[in-house]
Amino acid sequence: VSKREVTLFLGDPATGALVKKTYEIQKQPTLLAEITQTVALLIQPEPEAETRNAAFPEGAQLLNAFVTGGGGVYLNMNRNLQDRHVGGLGAELATVTALVNTMLLNFKEITYVQILVEGAEIETLAGHVDCRKPFSKLLLLES
Repeated sequence: VSKREVTLFLGDPATGALVKKTYEIQKQPTLLAEITQTVALLIQPEPEAETRNAAFPEGAQLLNAFVTGGGGVYLNMNRNLQDRHVGGLGAELATVTALVNTMLLNFKEITYVQILVEGAEIETLAGHVDCRKPFSKLLLLES
């Protein structure tokens, strides 16, 4: 089985800052399958350890994803992404940046990322970061 490397953006549990870390996923026959696998790994990078990525609230999951002809990816997340979010600008930025940067950096075919919750567009995750428009650029990391 051939593998490929993906760079994930993980929240540091102590500081909340995002750090880049490289993982391997199994190569999939479709872009969508690789995206789905990558997002699952992004949220739960060490399944054995049962520690989730600190940039995501407890119970957050990707319900499904779809890719448009123009290179857009829509990530349809479950309600926990919003309902259990700790809130605050820094935490919200970490969540959005982790999703957007992981997609744009690892999948050259993807030109923009739209975050949905339970199939619907959202204004913000928790009051700060505007999520109504798709994200088409890598978001800056605070070092």
